[in-house]
Amino acid sequence: MSFTNDLHEALVRKNGKEFWKSWNSKTGNKYKNIRHVDGIADSATVTHNFAKHFEQICRPHTASFNENMKEKYLEMRSKYFTHYEASGTLASVGFP
Repeated sequence: MSFTNDLHEALVRKNGKEFWKSWNSKTGNKYKNIRHVDGIADSATVTHNFAKHFEQICRPHTASFNENMKEKYLEMRSKYFTHYEASGTLASVGFP
């Protein structure tokens, strides 16, 4: 699979519609009917397993845990940087 700068440029410009149009033209992926998830083909069982999985991982946390995660996020965000080249088409993002 070969990619050009089209994908990168659409991301830099935050143009989601253009990005997905380019992605689909390069990958040829249209909607596919997935027949098995974790080896299970029965849609009711797959649905039940998804529900159980997300029920377990989306449980509310304690107030102290939430505050700790907020502080961690704010610290990481303060170190995040973006650099655009003079041409405006090249960007670097990351953490120092």
